[in-house]
Amino acid sequence: MKIQKKILIIMLSLIIVVGITCILISRNIATNIIKEQITNNLINATQSRTEHIETFLDLEKEAVKQLSESIVIKELLLSTEEEESYPVKFNKVMQRLQNTVQVGEYTYDSFVLNTKGTIIASSDEEDIGQDKSNDPYFLRGKEGVFIEDVHISSGTQRKTLAFSAPIRFLGVVVLKISPEGLFKITTNHTGLKETGEVYLVNKDGYMISPSRFMDEVILKQKIDLRDIEEAISTEPSDTSPEEELDIVRDYRGIEVLRIHTHLPEMGWCLIAQIDTQEAFAPITRLTNILLLIFAIILLISLFISSVISKTITRPLRRLHEGTEEITKGNLDYKVGTPSPDEVGQLSRAFDEMTTNLKKSRKELEEYSRNLEKKVEERTRDLEIDISKRKKVEEKLEKLARIDSLTGCNNRGYGFEMLDRQIKLSHRSKSPLLLAFLDIDRFKSINDTFGHDEGDKVLKEVAELFKFTLREIDIICRMGGDEFLLIFPDNSLKDASLIRERLNKNLIKLNQTIKKSYKIELSVGLSCYDPDNPLPMDELIRIADEKMYEEKKNKK
Repeated sequence: MKIQKKILIIMLSLIIVVGITCILISRNIATNIIKEQITNNLINATQSRTEHIETFLDLEKEAVKQLSESIVIKELLLSTEEEESYPVKFNKVMQRLQNTVQVGEYTYDSFVLNTKGTIIASSDEEDIGQDKSNDPYFLRGKEGVFIEDVHISSGTQRKTLAFSAPIRFLGVVVLKISPEGLFKITTNHTGLKETGEVYLVNKDGYMISPSRFMDEVILKQKIDLRDIEEAISTEPSDTSPEEELDIVRDYRGIEVLRIHTHLPEMGWCLIAQIDTQEAFAPITRLTNILLLIFAIILLISLFISSVISKTITRPLRRLHEGTEEITKGNLDYKVGTPSPDEVGQLSRAFDEMTTNLKKSRKELEEYSRNLEKKVEERTRDLEIDISKRKKVEEKLEKLARIDSLTGCNNRGYGFEMLDRQIKLSHRSKSPLLLAFLDIDRFKSINDTFGHDEGDKVLKEVAELFKFTLREIDIICRMGGDEFLLIFPDNSLKDASLIRERLNKNLIKLNQTIKKSYKIELSVGLSCYDPDNPLPMDELIRIADEKMYEEKKNKK
C-alpha cells in the first residue's frame, strides 16, 4: 500500500473514530436527559391523577357513609309494614334516596337492603323487592364501607361503581355511581403530548377507563401486567409511582415508555405512557444534525489529508522512480536530489549504493561461475550419498521385520501381521486359522550336536514351511524353536489337510537330511470366528495350550 494512502487511511480512521465516539456520547447524554424529563412528566401525571382518583373515591365513600347514618332509614328498618306509620317513613326514605341521586353528580341509583339482602327502598321504585343477598356490595357492605369494582350493571347495563356501607345490625345502603368521574380524570391529557395517555387497569388486567386511541376497551381490552405485577410485589404499600421507566409494547402493539402506580385499596393499576417514537424524536433530530456535521468535517478532513500526503510523498515518488530504473539494471541512473532533508540524504545514499553495486556485480559474476562448478560436483556427491542411505534404510527396515537366522517374520512383526489379519477377517466376515508350532526335543539336538546344528534345523523347518504353505500364508518365528503360522480364509475344517501336507513334507525332509535324529513338530491350532470374535492374546493362548497338550500326549 502506498504511503499516501496509508496517511489518508490513518487520518480518516482517527476522524471517524473520534466523530462516532462523540456522536454516541452526545446521543447517550441526550437520551438520558430526555428519559429523565419524560419520567418526571409521567410521574407528575400519575401522581396528580392518583390523588384525584383517591379524592373521587373518598367523596363517594363519605356520601354513602353519611347516607348509612340517616335516621329516617334506620327508623324504616326498625319498623314493620303493619305499622300505621310505615308508609310515612317509607316515603321519607324514598325522598331521601331520590335527593341523593339528584345531588350526586355521578350517582344514578341508591337503595336500602335489609338484613336478608332484599331492597326495601330505592330511588328507582322498580327495584324494590329484588333479592341482592348474593351481590358483593351486600355481602361486603355488612362489614364496612365497600367499593365494588367497575362492572356492567345487570339491571341497567351501565358501567357502574357500587359503594355500600352498613347500617349497624339493620341492613346495607348502596349507591351506584357512573365511572364518568374517573374517566374525566384519566382522559385529561395535559402534559402528555400527542401520543401520551393515562388509563386504569383492574386486578384482572382489564382496562376500566377509556383509551385515547381505541374505542370500546372498558372491561374488554386485556393488558399484559406480568412486569407490573413483579414490580408491585417489590414495591412498598403506598401509591407512589414507580420511578424507573419501562420500555414495553402496549395493548396496541406499539413500543412505549411506561410508568405505573398501584392503588392497593381497589387493586387497580394506573398506567401512564407515551410512544417512544414521539418521546425520542428530539434524539433522532439531534443524531441527524450530528451526522450531517460529521459528514462535512469528514469531507474537509479528506481534502486536507490529501494535500498533506501529496506534499510528503512527492519526493518519495521521485526516489521510487529512480529505484525502478536501477532494478531494471541501469546502474548509471542517478536519483540524488539537492534537498537537505532526510529524503535528499536517502537519495544521495542510493547513488553511492549503485556505484558499489556496479563494482560488486562484476565480482559476483566471476564468483558465480566458479560456484556453479562446485555445485555440480557437490550434487553428484549428494546423489551418491542419498543412494547409499536408501539402501541402508531398506536394510534396517528389513532387519526390524525379519528374523536374521530363518528369514521369517520376527516376533514383533508377527504380532503386527496377526492383528492386521484379524481386523481384515472381521471386516470381510471370513475365518482365520492360527497354528502355534514347536520343534520336539530341540534342546536335546542343541546339547548333543551343538548350536550350529540347531540353527540348521531351524532353517530347515523354516524352508519346510515356505515350501508347504501358500503365498498368502504368514510364517513368524516367535523365538527359540517356536513358530506362528497364520492361514487367512482357513478354519479348523482345513486343519487336517494342512497337517497332512506338513507331515508329508516333514517325512521327505528327514529322508533328505539323513541325520541320526528326526525333526518332529508339535502343533496347536485356534480359529478366529468373525461371528464370535476373540482377542489376539486369547487366540495365541488357546493355540499354545493345544500345542503343549499335543507335546504332552507324545511323551
